Amino acid sequence: MASRPIWRGHLRLALVSCPVALYNARHDRAAIRFNMINPETGNRIKMVSQDSGTGAPIERVKGYEFDKNRYLILNDEDFESVKVDSSSIMSVEKFVDAGAIDPIYYDASYFLAPDGKAGEDVYAVL
Repeated sequence: MASRPIWRGHLRLALVSCPVALYNARHDRAAIRFNMINPETGNRIKMVSQDSGTGAPIERVKGYEFDKNRYLILNDEDFESVKVDSSSIMSVEKFVDAGAIDPIYYDASYFLAPDGKAGEDVYAVL
């Protein structure tokens, strides 16, 4: 399966900008993945969300526990309303020596690539 970007936006250096995509550089392709199977039918098991009190199947929503057993329910519109406008732009402010970066930041690796043919030439220049 082709790698999918985890973020899309623009890389900006001064007045030059190009469309880019951010990918996770670590792929665990060698790991064995299992599915839960019903041994009687051979079908995959479908996990159903249900109310912990009634047991009735429900639609999943996001909630923040602000007090013990008290939740603030959030929907997609709530998250869109607080989205930062500049979240689609990655600005290069300065370059640093590799030794100046604390190794704690090496736990996860990512790579940036041009997003489409339009950005390839600009990306190569940057």
